[in-house]
Amino acid sequence: MKKIILTIAFIAVAHAGFAQSDAFKKDLKKLIEVSGGGLEQQMKLMEGQLAPYVSKEKLPAIMKDITAEMDKLNEKIVAIYAKHYTPEDVKELLAFYNSPLGKKLTSKTQEITPEALNASTEFQTSIQGIVLKHMQ
Repeated sequence: MKKIILTIAFIAVAHAGFAQSDAFKKDLKKLIEVSGGGLEQQMKLMEGQLAPYVSKEKLPAIMKDITAEMDKLNEKIVAIYAKHYTPEDVKELLAFYNSPLGKKLTSKTQEITPEALNASTEFQTSIQGIVLKHMQ
């Protein structure tokens, strides 16, 4: 009788853990998407970058294959996030990213990133000049 009760208790706890794990994974995927690092945004960007170089006939097949690889990458990223955030953290972050300020952060980050990359490139160029000057 004890074994039956323990078995039922174990199954109940395991089932609850899997349900929580699935919900946590789902929330992590939402967080990644709303924070600007999601699969959909990356795919649109990649398709736009490939379009000038690939025929219209071949692009859908290429994107299908890339999507499969991106899905694998997304699962790895979800696992990484899961190591660093608790379910409570993720719920709070989702609330933030769905707030007006969170939406502004996401929107402005998309505008700021290209400018920051340009500034970084300029910085690297100036550093190269300094290093070359001291190597002569």
